Amino acid sequence: MEYSKVRNKEEKQQWKTALRLLRDIEPVLSDPKKSAGLIQKAKAFFENSSVDRLRKLARILTEGMDAKQLLCAIVPVERVAARERVTDADMKLVSHDAASAPAASDVLPLILVADNIRSAVNIGGMFRTLEFFNAQAVW
Repeated sequence: MEYSKVRNKEEKQQWKTALRLLRDIEPVLSDPKKSAGLIQKAKAFFENSSVDRLRKLARILTEGMDAKQLLCAIVPVERVAARERVTDADMKLVSHDAASAPAASDVLPLILVADNIRSAVNIGGMFRTLEFFNAQAVW
């Protein structure tokens, strides 16, 4: 199996957990007392994983490791974990609609004339772009 292909939810969760454990180490790596426990916890998780690639990466996780070694573990895990779709909710992004329409003075005197449109994706993109710029109209 190619390591970048995730087979099921359990495996997907293992990659995400592995990435979280590695990222927990990063801020405290310069403090050997704080990082030692986190490194051991991550190493134990990697060694006991059902994912072969994670078990192989466990050898990189050693007490007293430096930032370069940690990066060697983070990069492959992040590649696999990041291939999964990330939503706004996962990133804790919240959007609030405006209470009312923009004031007339805030509207950009821009009118888009859309001609020969063949894709609904393009139409959606145009509307989102024009909304961002507070354009006056779309024709």
